[in-house]
Amino acid sequence: MSITIALVDDQALIRSGLKALLESFGGIEVQTEAENWEILCKSRTKKTAPDICIISSSAFMRNNGQAIEAIKQKFPKSRVLILCRYTSEYAITSLLRARVNGVLLQSAKPDELKKAVFAIYRTGTCWPLNLLVGEDREDPYPKTSMVQSQVRFLELCLEDLTLNEIGKKMGVTNRTVQTYRDTLFQRFRVSSRSSLVLFAIKNGLLELK
Repeated sequence: MSITIALVDDQALIRSGLKALLESFGGIEVQTEAENWEILCKSRTKKTAPDICIISSSAFMRNNGQAIEAIKQKFPKSRVLILCRYTSEYAITSLLRARVNGVLLQSAKPDELKKAVFAIYRTGTCWPLNLLVGEDREDPYPKTSMVQSQVRFLELCLEDLTLNEIGKKMGVTNRTVQTYRDTLFQRFRVSSRSSLVLFAIKNGLLELK
């Protein structure tokens, strides 16, 4: 059985090239093409929902949170892979909060696209760690070493909350939340909440639901 793909890009030539490339990998069928996410959401019913929606960042540059929400409402079982021209702390944070399943730079090699598609199909996510932290390294600590409070802090990092607001949700002081943050920064050798979340997803410590 092939992995079914919905391909969204505002340029027909790019869609055509991506379709040919994806189907050349074998085991992949591009069943739907659309210029933007609005057209995608009108194109199919839930019974024929694609396994993965591959969307270029230019196809939903504005209101990306609204776009992802609409796609997931229309296709609740489909996963979303975003092809970005470039990344920034703000862009990655936005996509993480929108709960996309993966991100890949448009400058990636064909083999990287193939790996991303199959990874998302098999595991549900594909977030290259080097998008923010500069290198693709593994967590030196086992998953079992995470305490529940740290896991909860990571989950709340996906939301647009201040540290004080996270503390209120967790029922702890702002100083305690800072301790959670600083401990995890040191453990994972990162310096931002986005990098922290990316590292946790990469190493199976946090799931995008």
